[in-house]
Amino acid sequence: MSDQDPWAGVQTAVLTEGIKFLYAQAGEALKRWRDRKAGSTTDPAPPMALPAVFQGSSSGVAVDDNRLAAVAEAVREQRRELADYADGIEPVNPGDLALREKVDALRRLMEGLYGQPLTFLGEQRRDDGVHSLLSVDRVLGDVAAVRARLVEGHVAAEARAGTVEAGGRLTGIEADTVRGGTR
Repeated sequence: MSDQDPWAGVQTAVLTEGIKFLYAQAGEALKRWRDRKAGSTTDPAPPMALPAVFQGSSSGVAVDDNRLAAVAEAVREQRRELADYADGIEPVNPGDLALREKVDALRRLMEGLYGQPLTFLGEQRRDDGVHSLLSVDRVLGDVAAVRARLVEGHVAAEARAGTVEAGGRLTGIEADTVRGGTR
């Protein structure tokens, strides 16, 4: 990636509305997940349109409830980090690096739940890596979230299992070479 700040073109209004959207949608997803666990709903999440603050906004995206089960606690934690910004208590400044890290953390979780990128208008974002989330109930054999010979860029992987049986193996990242780092 170049030395230019990829967030330089993101306007305050765009980021403010994006934070409100991510915060609200994370809350709705968590409520649905709670209701599904309690058995009060079995309906899948309804499709919805993304707001125009995201590049290439599309309609028909929906949270994947199965993916949410694996990351619900992380979504809850990251949502809390943005509460004061979403509620207008703290001012939103696209130049605030700490805020951008918080926004990016929730955004990446929501991207995984939607199965598509959420790039802010004006943002020069480049996805130069591999992102994987694996969640299984039982591992009987050899399971990996990422197996690669060579990865140019970053690798982000998370592997979770309810039970790893005797002889089973659960791996987050298995790679011969990674150029760019891991997360």
